Amino acid sequence: MDELLHEGPLAFRDDENLRLTVSVEVSPDGGVSKQSVEETKTALRELGLKDELL
Repeated sequence: MDELLHEGPLAFRDDENLRLTVSVEVSPDGGVSKQSVEETKTALRELGLKDELL
């Protein structure tokens, strides 16, 4: 995953038509902890992405 996020888009970084869509679904037993949600949002922001989670 790291390679995809860090190296994959670099090949197209100068293409103004680049659009990258990432979808991740998790369904752990007992639900998702508030800490996991906040860590995920922080990671998304660090990548320069919106931190919207559904």
